[in-house]
Amino acid sequence: MTLTGTGDAEPLNAGQITASLPATLGVAPIIGRTFTAAEEEPGNDHVVLLSDQLWRERFGGARFWRGGHSTGNY
Repeated sequence: MTLTGTGDAEPLNAGQITASLPATLGVAPIIGRTFTAAEEEPGNDHVVLLSDQLWRERFGGARFWRGGHSTGNY
């Protein structure tokens, strides 16, 4: 996957998961939320879960990210 729209294009390791995977693994996001079952449906699947490192390095650790647009292309 390549992340664009917030600085230089950046290749990332990415994958698709089900909404239940984080709970199955016993993990939760530090900030925000995981996916809902509705977001697994086509057309509702424009959501991401970022690693802490990517969030801090690419988005400056901003708790609320506004006024920008990022695109991930597989």
